[in-house]
Amino acid sequence: MFPGDICECCGQMWDPDAISPRGLEKMSDRGRRLNPSFELKQTRRRPDGERNRIMSDVSEALRAWARGMYALEAAVELLTRWNGGRFAASGYPWIQPTTEGRHGWWLDAEAITGDALAPYSGGEQRILRIVGSLAGGAPVHLDNVLGGNDRDATALVLAAVAHAAGSHDYPNIVVDHAAGVARNLGPFPTLYGWPSRD
Repeated sequence: MFPGDICECCGQMWDPDAISPRGLEKMSDRGRRLNPSFELKQTRRRPDGERNRIMSDVSEALRAWARGMYALEAAVELLTRWNGGRFAASGYPWIQPTTEGRHGWWLDAEAITGDALAPYSGGEQRILRIVGSLAGGAPVHLDNVLGGNDRDATALVLAAVAHAAGSHDYPNIVVDHAAGVARNLGPFPTLYGWPSRD
């Protein structure tokens, strides 16, 4: 495996600086336990630009799939913006290819389960559980998923909740009772917007 490749046994992006030779050996052992035919393969390293383009293509396909359904849009946007879009890449069990029409991707909220989340940190699990719940998967207890997140993750979660509620699309209707007319002044601004990407 090369930096940035997705591990076939756990679905995580491989970072060689974070894995010692003994850790790599453990990774191979774990992969064989989960899948007896597993082999840690050496693959061609993708240049950073190509890897970023592939991640961007998956993100755009997910956005196209979710378009028009606020809760799905919020789940996809949270997944693609949080942690550099790391968990919105192909190779994770919740990112599935479409089987009909042109090539695309969709978010399988049912695949965001305890078993699939076991290899990840507590913070990663919390955000992924929120994504799954927004997308119609298992409901979450807010007391379990809101505490412990950093400010950036919390800002994204707030924006996702505001988007799922449709706060960006509430009509600003003013009623003139004396004249007996109502005017639509367009939508109100969102209650909490998506943070800018740095």
